[in-house]
Amino acid sequence: MLDAKAAENRKQLTLLHTPPGAAGSGRVRYGAAMYFYMNKVLSADALEVYRGLAKRDRENPQPFLLALGLSDEFETEKTP
Repeated sequence: MLDAKAAENRKQLTLLHTPPGAAGSGRVRYGAAMYFYMNKVLSADALEVYRGLAKRDRENPQPFLLALGLSDEFETEKTP
């Protein structure tokens, strides 16, 4: 069971880092952010950044996260 959780975490982390630009990419990132929020890995503040950008596919969330001091909140070591 632990391997399945680790595999899902890796999948969601990949989705969280979907590059900006592709149609629907903002919603993909938000969905992954919600996954990590529900698993208590991502803060409500970081989730709000992803929510706010969900309809803005071309926007990179990283500058917004950096401005709030949240850039490294979802490092891979936190997501076994």
